[in-house]
Amino acid sequence: MNFPGLNTTIANISKTEYLIAGLEVSVFGLEELKKVDEPNEVAAVFVLHGRTGCAAQLDFLSSRVVAESQTTTGHSRIITISFDQRNHGTRLKDSIKNLGWSEEQGNVQHELDMWSIQYGTSRDVLYLIDILPMYLGLDISKWGICGVSLGGHATLISMELEPRISVGVSLIGCGDYGQLISERGKNSGLEINRTTHPLLFRCLDLYDPVNHVERFQKRPLLMLGGEEDDLVPMKYSNVFVDKLRKSYADTDRFSVKMFPQVGHWINDEMLSETIQWLQHWL
Repeated sequence: MNFPGLNTTIANISKTEYLIAGLEVSVFGLEELKKVDEPNEVAAVFVLHGRTGCAAQLDFLSSRVVAESQTTTGHSRIITISFDQRNHGTRLKDSIKNLGWSEEQGNVQHELDMWSIQYGTSRDVLYLIDILPMYLGLDISKWGICGVSLGGHATLISMELEPRISVGVSLIGCGDYGQLISERGKNSGLEINRTTHPLLFRCLDLYDPVNHVERFQKRPLLMLGGEEDDLVPMKYSNVFVDKLRKSYADTDRFSVKMFPQVGHWINDEMLSETIQWLQHWL
């Protein structure tokens, strides 16, 4: 995806590549961590990219989260982790399967493929939380996650499924896939609902974040959206947000911020909010 007007400068931070059971994983900040005699704690943050993109597109975010964490004291030392989502980047098998119904040649199974990718990515996150520390030789004390667009959807699913993730930031993402895909279907002249897609909605009953807000367990969560976003408008997450606001007694731990004159992209202010949120809670 494009980032109009965004400062995408990559910070001067080390990037180490791992191949883990066939999955290519990038870790930012390991070399810098080695220079610290006794870091208080090590926190690892997953950075998840958007639909039709790849992990390298967010190297600016991955590197800057690490770089700016080094300027603070009294908090964890942060490393970041990125990988290509399923059927993206180095894992691409069929680019059509990443498209919407009316985009380019069109993907007639968009409603199934987009859910399968973001849900699959969340499972990859859970897998790496189990496996990655032994490759790094590090005892990770805290886990965080942030993601953009499709990565923002996967961020919320990952937090729902994995209680070890202590903080998250969803940028232009949605916590109610059923609502998102139903409304997107209507805009394309399609009916996507429990009657037309009973097995999809059976899966959503099990794993769509809106149906399991209790699993967030009041862990710090920041949601950022653009007021002019027509692709993933925040209104599709209204039910999800309302449920979370009722669940979170401490309002400081859950925040939704909207940005005027911003469509389906992120800007520098969103980037700063993301980094500050992660630093504060890690």
